[in-house]
Amino acid sequence: MDKTGILFLLSSAITNAIANGFLKTAFAGNANIFGDGLIKGLIKIAANPYAVLGAILFGVSFLFFGSALARVNLSSAYPFMAGTAFLLIFLISALFFKEQINIWSAFGAFCIISGIILISVKG
Repeated sequence: MDKTGILFLLSSAITNAIANGFLKTAFAGNANIFGDGLIKGLIKIAANPYAVLGAILFGVSFLFFGSALARVNLSSAYPFMAGTAFLLIFLISALFFKEQINIWSAFGAFCIISGIILISVKG
């Protein structure tokens, strides 16, 4: 992978992880957003600044990822971006949303990091 491709992939992962954090904030405690029907639910989503910002950041992530694919093989790019985004979301969930990390989730994160390294170096 070239440096610019890696930069695009990291940018995609970061914006994706932040977008997920905004969506968590937008919908936390709102398990039945479509309880009053589809249209009212969509209006609630469109009126929520965290949901809108999350959607915009998903779009930015998409653009970064698309730019990376012009430089990096898909078979290496996707695991790198998705794994990095997962790890960032893992940290965001623990730091900002106080979600619990146990030994199994920490081991899983270690396995993901190991897999990213193997795919990136040997892929």
